[in-house]
Amino acid sequence: MVDGGYAGVQVLVAWCCYVDSRRHKATCYSHALDVYRRRLLTEGATQWLMVSSDLSQLRMKYATQKGVQVRYTGCHVMNIYHTVANLSFYKFR
Repeated sequence: MVDGGYAGVQVLVAWCCYVDSRRHKATCYSHALDVYRRRLLTEGATQWLMVSSDLSQLRMKYATQKGVQVRYTGCHVMNIYHTVANLSFYKFR
């Protein structure tokens, strides 16, 4: 009976060690997943910011190119508008 009691204690100790190791393993996996997700979010945010910056620079480049064209054509359009406005002002006066 003494041997059976000692074997039971050994089984209980082994079971507690097994449960402890499983909990430790689950905690390690959870921590590793948190680190992985955080790194993915950081890399994703960095890539989005780089794309946004590149698109912003591209838009500014096209806007300056277009602005030069618009300013040149805009002067002519404004001159035509003022001429038409002056003609209509005198016509309906």
